[in-house]
Amino acid sequence: MANLLSKQSARELAKKQTQAIHSSTRQQASVSICSHIIQLLAPLIQRKKDLIVGTFAGTSLEPQLSSLHDLLPEASFCYPLSGKNGEMDFYLVSRPSELVEGRFSIPEPDPTLHQLIHPSKMDLILCPAWAYSKTFHRLGKGGGYYDKYLEKTPKLLAYGVHFESLFWDSLPQDSHDIPVCSCISERKIRTR
Repeated sequence: MANLLSKQSARELAKKQTQAIHSSTRQQASVSICSHIIQLLAPLIQRKKDLIVGTFAGTSLEPQLSSLHDLLPEASFCYPLSGKNGEMDFYLVSRPSELVEGRFSIPEPDPTLHQLIHPSKMDLILCPAWAYSKTFHRLGKGGGYYDKYLEKTPKLLAYGVHFESLFWDSLPQDSHDIPVCSCISERKIRTR
């Protein structure tokens, strides 16, 4: 069904589906998603002690990943700062409480306080989206920020983070849309 929709219509449908998930259910799902992320990262942390993870500060409708700071103290986390023309950079952040309200009212790092992380220093990135498809494509919010970032960092492992009900059979996609290598929901980890 989603492949017959325009991207904007698919975003509206995904937003409605997300809003229909009770906040306590989203909170419980976020805990399970964090457990799956820890399971996925455990072998990487054993091999590399200074793991740098690109993550995001979710809006109230997105999975909440801030507990990863406490659950994975051996990892470092960096967060995106969105710029003009769909560009973004990641900055090292010690605690999610250091983030400030940024563009689109999304918590972001302060570039005057946080260290810019070159993409080659990041080990993986956790990507938010309205929905993901069985081909591991993401339906973002429409700015192209993650697609542009992933395009310039083709060796970076990209993991999609989503609620299970937003893993669809298909999504409308364009030639510039870049799939992730795995999708992580509260129910399971899926790998291409």
